[in-house]
Amino acid sequence: MTIEINVCPGTLQPGYHTYSPRCLKDVFNGSQVDHTLPFSIADNEKELLSVKLHRRKLTVTEEGGQYLLKPIAQHIINADQYPANAHLTMQIAAQVFNIPTVKSALIFSPEGSPAFISKRFDVGKGGTKFLSENFATLANLSKENGGVHYKYGLSYFDISLLIDKYFPAAIPAKEQFFRIVVFNYLFSNGDANLENF
Repeated sequence: MTIEINVCPGTLQPGYHTYSPRCLKDVFNGSQVDHTLPFSIADNEKELLSVKLHRRKLTVTEEGGQYLLKPIAQHIINADQYPANAHLTMQIAAQVFNIPTVKSALIFSPEGSPAFISKRFDVGKGGTKFLSENFATLANLSKENGGVHYKYGLSYFDISLLIDKYFPAAIPAKEQFFRIVVFNYLFSNGDANLENF
């Protein structure tokens, strides 16, 4: 099935029938990737797939993933709108509010179902993995010591104290953090947990 579109599924710029050159550069390192996946995700049980790009084709992988692919989540109300909502929110954050975000796009299964694909920020072009920290690790919280809901165990004030402790340029970091908190409030982001900061 060919998915007909008239807007870049990455930048959301009108006048494109696939990814725009800017999207291909930002999300796919300049490779000519089609906006339709070469594999089906219809029967997929997982909520998150690791994907790599090889010779302009995306494939699911257990190791060396360069992208995270989120198909339609079955446990969410209006699940069919989740990928588009997630991507639109990311584009508003990046393009309107100038909040640094991961590079992302919509991509479609051969059956026409949309999925949200994001480029991993902790993996380089050659597959080199970069060390990265999130606020759960800075707070030394995990499932083992904080329980199943450990990612939701600190307040925004607690996070600001961690910024003071670990960031040499704490004031601009807290200003950026505050912008993200306000954005999350305005857009009702219920996934603003410690691992996403």
